[in-house]
Amino acid sequence: MRTRLQKYHLMNRVPQASIADELGLSTPTYSRIVTGKVSPRIDLVEQIERITGGYVKAQHWYKGDAAVGVRDE
Repeated sequence: MRTRLQKYHLMNRVPQASIADELGLSTPTYSRIVTGKVSPRIDLVEQIERITGGYVKAQHWYKGDAAVGVRDE
């Protein structure tokens, strides 16, 4: 199953390196966020929501106290 962030990149043909640069992250670090291997800091969550035009919202990352990444349910 793809994460919402992966779907955003595929649908919009946006290279991961482009958003990584905008966020001030290395591409490998951003790739781990995209795949859901790590959860981003809250400031990055807000920036990702802005960059994706709301496609990947803050609530996609967290549900209650448990991090759920951005996997579609």
